[in-house]
Amino acid sequence: MEEVTRQPAVTRVAGRAAQYVAEVRAEVKKVTWPGWDELKKSTGVIVIFLILMGLLIGVMDWAFSMLLVNLFGRALG
Repeated sequence: MEEVTRQPAVTRVAGRAAQYVAEVRAEVKKVTWPGWDELKKSTGVIVIFLILMGLLIGVMDWAFSMLLVNLFGRALG
């Protein structure tokens, strides 16, 4: 009967971690990074979207608070 030698757990974990890092590096090299013009356009779109969403949420908050204040104010006052 042949005896199977096993690697220590630390060695197995270190080997898997090294393999993971190597695979991540290989994938990052495949990424197509945006150019400066594309980055500026995308940032502009995101900023405008966030401003519009902030305004929408602000208006909805104001409308609901006015509705609830008036509704409960009449019911309780």
